[in-house]
Amino acid sequence: MSSDLLFHRDPFRVRAYEAGLDGRASVLTLCDYLQEAAGNHALARGFARLALGTGPEATGVWVLRRLRLEATRLPAWQDTVTVETWASHHQGLRAFREYVVTDDSGAQIAAATSSWFVLDLERRRPARLPSLLSTVEAPERPRPFAMDDRERPPLVSDAEHPSSFLVRHTDLDLNGHANHGRFVEWAMESVPAAYVQTHACMGFDLFIEHEIGSGPLVDVHADTRADGWVHTVRHAGTVLARVATHWVPAGPSRPV
Repeated sequence: MSSDLLFHRDPFRVRAYEAGLDGRASVLTLCDYLQEAAGNHALARGFARLALGTGPEATGVWVLRRLRLEATRLPAWQDTVTVETWASHHQGLRAFREYVVTDDSGAQIAAATSSWFVLDLERRRPARLPSLLSTVEAPERPRPFAMDDRERPPLVSDAEHPSSFLVRHTDLDLNGHANHGRFVEWAMESVPAAYVQTHACMGFDLFIEHEIGSGPLVDVHADTRADGWVHTVRHAGTVLARVATHWVPAGPSRPV
């Protein structure tokens, strides 16, 4: 495979509607950039949708299982950042993808690693990775950081002030379930306002256990820890996702 297809790069300019009170984009915006770059890369390589089995309707799509992102600096309004992404390796039912985010000077400001599986759209279950993927070359480049799916964010069984969120139609993605960025958004929204006013979220570790469609309410229980918060997203007692968010003390706000 051409080296041009092993790596994919997408530039993004921070829009006014992506900037918060401090004039900077959040990790949620970076999460959206990563998703766009990953989708564009899969499309360029012809792997956006995968044929499963022999039937014409046996179609598989990529679904995120795990995403860990850490930022050292968040881009400001009108800054241009570039997301570089590549598929690194396969393990069992999972395929791994890496990301590096750089500013317009080429300095790295964020990095991420993720794991994905192929969802059988007919059965709504994970499927074996198609054998075609085993023939795809992967670049010899180290991952930004290691991620072990056996070490997941802990479950939060209770919280003094649990939060509830309606899964809206606009939360759904092309696969008909809540976009993975919404789980991060619900987690961040479950943090007390007084804490958010004095801290900035600089990263997260998201592990999705079950998909969910529009209509129901999800409950988020959050618990503080030394460098941020841990969150558990549930619906009717079923754990949908575990999230850990990393926060640092923030400087004074600067309204735009």
